[in-house]
Amino acid sequence: KRQKPIVGSLFTVPLPDGTFAVGQIVGREPDMMNSWTCAFTRRRLSSEQATSLTPIEECELIAVHFVTGDLIKRGAWEIRGVAPVTLSRRFFPFEHLRQTRWVGAKMIGSGIIQKFLAAFHGLRFWDEMKDPDYYRGLLLPGTPLPNDLKRKSA
Repeated sequence: KRQKPIVGSLFTVPLPDGTFAVGQIVGREPDMMNSWTCAFTRRRLSSEQATSLTPIEECELIAVHFVTGDLIKRGAWEIRGVAPVTLSRRFFPFEHLRQTRWVGAKMIGSGIIQKFLAAFHGLRFWDEMKDPDYYRGLLLPGTPLPNDLKRKSA
């Protein structure tokens, strides 16, 4: 089912074991390849818990990126509510490039974000990408890695 995402939309990202990661659209950047700025948390919810989302807090953030809108528009990432965006601008990606209309900024595909969140929660290999440190580069600086990460290379 198609959805109409807006800034403030709280959504869930399905994980391979039937649980859900939590995110919020915190910005809309038409000049950055029509991307959505999405904040992702360390929250992992059951299907019962995912029916009602509470606003995200900065202390639970793990990543904030420009993301393609395909999975959220198609409803694969289900919008479960709307809340005011309270995230400090210091967390927003590539803000230093706003004046140059995002020249040099990167957008991440929503499918890669979904794999990253699954790996963060120990449901995929953390080092599965060609660059084994790729997912670490998606984390906000200083974000600790979970203890239960799965790795191909032990």
